[in-house]
Amino acid sequence: MSVGAAVVTSSWHGQFKYEYPRDPIEYPTSALLAFSAGRIIGHGRDEDGSFTIEGVYDTTNGRTSWRKVYLRGDGSSTVIAFAGLWHQQSNSIEGKWRIVNELAFGTFVLRPGDGIAAAASMAARTKEATGPVKSTLNRDLLVFDGERAMLSLLETDPHFVEARTNAARAASGSSRERRSLLLSGLRLTPRLQPMIFNVVDECVRKLGITDPVESYCFPDPMMQAFVIREGSGKVLLGFSSGLIERLDEDELTFVVGHELGHAIYGHLAISGESLRKDDRINPSTILRLFAYKRYAEITADRVGLLCCDDLGVAIRALFKVTSGLSNARSVRDASEFTAQFQDLRATTQKSEASDWLSTHPYSPLRLEALSLFARSQTFQTLQGRTGGELSEEHLEREVGLIVGMMNPSVMFEGPSQREALLFFAMAALEVATADGVIDPREHQHLLDIRSKITDERDAMWIASMTPEERQVHMAELSDKLIHTMSRVQCARMIEDLTAIAAADGRIDKSEVRTLAGAAAVLDVDTRVVIEAIERYQRPLD
Repeated sequence: MSVGAAVVTSSWHGQFKYEYPRDPIEYPTSALLAFSAGRIIGHGRDEDGSFTIEGVYDTTNGRTSWRKVYLRGDGSSTVIAFAGLWHQQSNSIEGKWRIVNELAFGTFVLRPGDGIAAAASMAARTKEATGPVKSTLNRDLLVFDGERAMLSLLETDPHFVEARTNAARAASGSSRERRSLLLSGLRLTPRLQPMIFNVVDECVRKLGITDPVESYCFPDPMMQAFVIREGSGKVLLGFSSGLIERLDEDELTFVVGHELGHAIYGHLAISGESLRKDDRINPSTILRLFAYKRYAEITADRVGLLCCDDLGVAIRALFKVTSGLSNARSVRDASEFTAQFQDLRATTQKSEASDWLSTHPYSPLRLEALSLFARSQTFQTLQGRTGGELSEEHLEREVGLIVGMMNPSVMFEGPSQREALLFFAMAALEVATADGVIDPREHQHLLDIRSKITDERDAMWIASMTPEERQVHMAELSDKLIHTMSRVQCARMIEDLTAIAAADGRIDKSEVRTLAGAAAVLDVDTRVVIEAIERYQRPLD
């Protein structure tokens, strides 16, 4: 669009909010807009990416409207309609927006000006409210190296980074947790509960935490504790009544240190459940996230030991919390608990699916990892002492082997292009031969797939298989693919197979059964098959 000499070009900044789905966060946005002869054009960027703007304005009544378009890397676009009104007093355009043809809408405010400072301020507030708490602790020396490495691996997945950012934004504007604790819990004060208050105060001092910390008791006979970073930046510690009544002062010191360790290292940003609901996320990323959470427990245990400075105390505390036993007779020989690790190491050959999605290492593994840390030079250095049997390198290598017992091998492997292509080639051959005849158009599809197989041995291997052998090898491959490919990727593979079935102008019942079988082994809902067939049959009819 050509703009004349009377164009007024200026920077604008502001915020937008969701009314549906409900979201209290104000998201920053900024754009460079040109106004001329009743037309608006421009471009900008916000947390959803880069966008272009084109619309109209009316100086007689102050009304404006425009379309905001985000272009995606895959060629798709998101279009949002805006309608607003210029307010002279507030020097702003305010109004409503809606994603075109979708049930998502909200409000916005735009003001003249750069907006960079406003966006930076909001980003700083988000980091302040959700990031690690301030502490003088030597974080790099204390942290379990496996945790740091796993986080770096997670951050290579852009969907994980996006989900973590969104969770942080939501947390930064929330004060629900503190309100809930004030309503249903009991805030612990020096007069009301001096022992707990003194324990928390001593741990905060020892760890050099400068952020405000509040402690609460909630009614629950189970022994539980948690930590929350509230929207204002406060650190909220919660202790069940069962925990306070059954742990002594030293044992509580370990638990308090452990929970504060989670806050110090920023372990609170995102839950595994929120990622599992996102079909774009590769299952291998989810497995890595749960491994990261287990590794975070190892780091937090180290912080707890720093606070109580007594391995026997830490073992008693973990024994009580994990076993539920707390009387003197049961706890007297809690050190025997550590012997379970040797039995576990001797009997465990391979991790199982129930291990992979656990947020905590099994207790024998935690105790062994903590015992190694207590014997390390690292622990003695952090306590301002000399000595220790194990070097930093030896410590982290041994702990890595221990916690690695719960990890699946596929966790470190991304989706294999070769294995996905082999599965697709086998499934395509199954579909093409399902009705007993390979149509020339289906044959062309098979040739196209064959051309993508770079290793001639793979092509010959598939060609030499019997139908029964193909079925077995497809099942073997799918077992790995469903742990390394996202649901969206698996569904697209089934849709591509449907195109082969429809290539001859009809889809036979035997082809439908074959497609459903391929969907089943990839854990894809059969509705994907039905919908794909319907799309192909419409033009065929």
